[in-house]
Amino acid sequence: MGSRLSMRPWGWLMLWCTVWIAGCAPTKATVKTIRDTDKGYTIQQLQGNLLGGSRSYQTGRLYFNLERIERQDGQITYALLIEYEGENWLFIERGESLVLRINGQEQKLKGEGSWRSRDVSEAGYAIERARYPLTLLDLLRLASAQRVEVEVIGSQRRVQGWFTEENFRYLRRFIADYVQASEFASP
Repeated sequence: MGSRLSMRPWGWLMLWCTVWIAGCAPTKATVKTIRDTDKGYTIQQLQGNLLGGSRSYQTGRLYFNLERIERQDGQITYALLIEYEGENWLFIERGESLVLRINGQEQKLKGEGSWRSRDVSEAGYAIERARYPLTLLDLLRLASAQRVEVEVIGSQRRVQGWFTEENFRYLRRFIADYVQASEFASP
């Protein structure tokens, strides 16, 4: 009987460790394709690309997602989709609310902020999404960088993250799979 009772704390410890490790495990980014024949476009979205240094709900989790939009007339545009998830609202600002430091060089991106896309998750966390137009050159600079740091500016505070090797792999795979050679030609 004594050994059975002494096993209980170890069982709880093992369960806690398993849950903690699973919660810290990196998420797997995926690509979703959306086709709207009525509006005449196809979108490929890289989703779930969680940045390093932003894996806690207390400080805020940042996802660095991308999209490629191809209209029926052949026009192609790109955008960076920043997603914030945390215990408190960030209220991502309109204007230059995203700062990228690519190999130490700062680049500020303008967007509409998160005012159109705020939600609460089932777990009760604040979720905000903000979209920033990108050029193909911007994508290539990011993919060829050695270091990328990201700072999202909200009216309440700032949240930072950085690219891990996994983030670089997802970005480079997205470009390899969805950017066509003809897109590199000048118009």
